[in-house]
Amino acid sequence: MAMPQEVVDVIDLDRSAYLQIDMQRRHVDPGVGYHLIDPAKTADIVTAARAALETARAANIPTLHVATYSRRPSPWGFADHRNPFWEYQTGKIVPGMGKPRQSGKNVEGSLYAEILPELAPQRDEPVVVKRRYSGFYGTDLENILRGLQAETLFICGVNTNNCVLATVYDAFSRDFRIVVLSDACGSMNGDDYHRFALMEIEAALGFVITVGEFRALVERRRAVGVPR
Repeated sequence: MAMPQEVVDVIDLDRSAYLQIDMQRRHVDPGVGYHLIDPAKTADIVTAARAALETARAANIPTLHVATYSRRPSPWGFADHRNPFWEYQTGKIVPGMGKPRQSGKNVEGSLYAEILPELAPQRDEPVVVKRRYSGFYGTDLENILRGLQAETLFICGVNTNNCVLATVYDAFSRDFRIVVLSDACGSMNGDDYHRFALMEIEAALGFVITVGEFRALVERRRAVGVPR
């Protein structure tokens, strides 16, 4: 998974951003969540994500948090939760998870929508709220990244095969350089879906490395005198 040296050499941490996607309690808090990653793997994923977050912050890489939740229901129902496939899936067994999809719980202000406290935003770290899989769809994520003059995106989060992958596809189409941190990602659909998504990214969209390799990359760029 190591990145080619010629790619590492052109990464400028001054023109990079770190994106953490959907590390919310419904997915990564076994005591609260319902669309959960395998609880046996959650602690390792959260530990890796926390190490990556600390690395980004220590390097002063702009850090953004992407989260998914719906507005609270109005008298006319859920205004932004009418995707026909999600409606079809509600109550049916989620592939790879073995439990039924639930809906109507992950709403603004709910415990399920909360970003896991140990991965929560610090002051001045932007939070982008999306209503569909991609962090770019219907949000100001691109405006923020262009304002930061970001060229390289370091990405982690859940679920690897939908929200991470959809965001990576849209980032690719906007000509960002993409680096996904494999061990800080996971899927409620299970390891096969997680691995296949990483294979797709590596084959067609960007680079896949571990959190340890991310830390080493940041240290290497510092050592050669690159800003930050």
